[in-house]
Amino acid sequence: MCHESYYDEQGKYHDHDPNASWSTMSCSQGHKLFIRLEHQCGSCDYNKGESLIGLYGSNGDAFVAEFRKNEAGEWERALVTTTG
Repeated sequence: MCHESYYDEQGKYHDHDPNASWSTMSCSQGHKLFIRLEHQCGSCDYNKGESLIGLYGSNGDAFVAEFRKNEAGEWERALVTTTG
């Protein structure tokens, strides 16, 4: 899929960018932070809710928290688990 920019029949501008930014970080205690950011179109649902932030526990695969952007573009907690 390629980057598309266009105006629809109602005159709304659409910007559909399939590119994403990924980043992971870890601390000396073994915790990992994962961030994925995707461009969201301001006129439709393209990539709505696709950006996320995840936090992993020190054992590597225990998922601690996930945050996603809501329809208003604000970050909200989507999932929380405990690491046993």
